[in-house]
Amino acid sequence: MKKYIIWSLQLIAALALLIEAIPKLSGAEECRATFIALDMEPAGRVITGLLELCAALLLILPNSTSYGAILATGLMSGALIAHITKLGFHGHHFTMVIEALVVLTASIAIIYLRRHEMPVIGRMFAKDS
Repeated sequence: MKKYIIWSLQLIAALALLIEAIPKLSGAEECRATFIALDMEPAGRVITGLLELCAALLLILPNSTSYGAILATGLMSGALIAHITKLGFHGHHFTMVIEALVVLTASIAIIYLRRHEMPVIGRMFAKDS
């Protein structure tokens, strides 16, 4: 059962990351406007899109899922910080915030459920004997 939950979380996070990465990498006007508002166009948009693509791929590959979840957690934390500090939550930005929260929640759950695969994080959650 746990295996199916983890795979579901991985697929949800990976698909959401792919859905967000493709417009960034193709230079969609909405994405360009967002990164212009952040003063990060074009380098920030392309790098973010590539990192989201890498995170999605890492989430799907069996031996690298934990690393993909860590990368996705960092990316989505950055996205939320950008929305809180500069972009706001109006219009399409609200949808982007919801997507970021879904990916962030799924990624944190994956990290927790796969904590035994990561020595440092595994020790953080180990029960004291």
